[in-house]
Amino acid sequence: MRISFVEESDLNDWENHLKKAGGGPFLSAQWLESFRDSKCTPMYFRFLSGSLTVGLAAGLSFEPPHPSLKKIFRKLFFFSGPAFIQSNPELDKACVSLLIDYASENNYTHLEMRSYDYPHPIDFEHLSFIKEERDEFIIDLKPEWTDIKKKMRRMVAKQTRKAEGYGLSFLEGRSPVVIEELAALLEQTKQVRLSKGYKDYSCYYMPYVNKAILQKSVENNAGRLFYVKKGTKTISVMVVLTFDYKAYALFIGSDEEAYQLQAPAFLTFSLIKKLKSEGFDYLNLGGVPADSSKSNIIFTKTSYGAVQHLCSGGKTPHLNGPVYNLLNILYTKMPETKFKRVFKKSLSGRN
Repeated sequence: MRISFVEESDLNDWENHLKKAGGGPFLSAQWLESFRDSKCTPMYFRFLSGSLTVGLAAGLSFEPPHPSLKKIFRKLFFFSGPAFIQSNPELDKACVSLLIDYASENNYTHLEMRSYDYPHPIDFEHLSFIKEERDEFIIDLKPEWTDIKKKMRRMVAKQTRKAEGYGLSFLEGRSPVVIEELAALLEQTKQVRLSKGYKDYSCYYMPYVNKAILQKSVENNAGRLFYVKKGTKTISVMVVLTFDYKAYALFIGSDEEAYQLQAPAFLTFSLIKKLKSEGFDYLNLGGVPADSSKSNIIFTKTSYGAVQHLCSGGKTPHLNGPVYNLLNILYTKMPETKFKRVFKKSLSGRN
């Protein structure tokens, strides 16, 4: 099969093609345009067999913080793998191979393809690609609501009734105030988890995502904010990425009172019910942290009827060879110190 590609610039056409291919939220322009700035450019690739569109991939082109770093740190990054009109192993592999060639020819140092919301295997054999896999937990929302509830553990209904008995309310909003509340609650959630033996982690575990990006995603209609209040106080917030009746739970933050009142369970149950009423196909509750406490999170996510899926991705080694790869490793592990600034100058040949 002979495959070529074009870079798509018409975002309306991109969204139409993406819907036909059944692509998910991480390939949507609304999400990726949230990252656009002087150092980051969203890129949209449409794969063709003849004149027929057969697949799509979209990601972010990152320029290094200093021109002298271009040979060791210039990345083409994808949150998930490609979407295909009709997938087959030969086509999947050909498209990834084209992306690697494009990255190399255009002087990128790395191509990284994460596995978010991508429960599809890709054969990377004989490609310059290091495969990475992770588990995510997906709730199928296509069955009848009664059947969806049957797959949930009894504790979910019990926790939800308890939350309702405390007078908690479930709401959706777009205000920047809710993003600020989410940021504070994510930090509180982290402290609760650390106290239970979890390893230290970033509240914004997803690469390149921060509070400002989440706000932009809401403004672009990619992110939706759902939250729980007790009276006038917001005690739990979840931001959900959506596109074409597909949803991915990005982050949830809750305070100690929220856990005592079962607010996270109430929030998740209410979200599932709402998305089902809107005709969504699925809700992906995301993955689990790579530490010894992950089994507790697996139990929680499967309590809502989520099914574990193996999601695939990967990355290239340094596309300019092993010497630059060692420099990249050295640079990325350096703290932002005077030595690191001198290191940058040495790469640029400046004294």
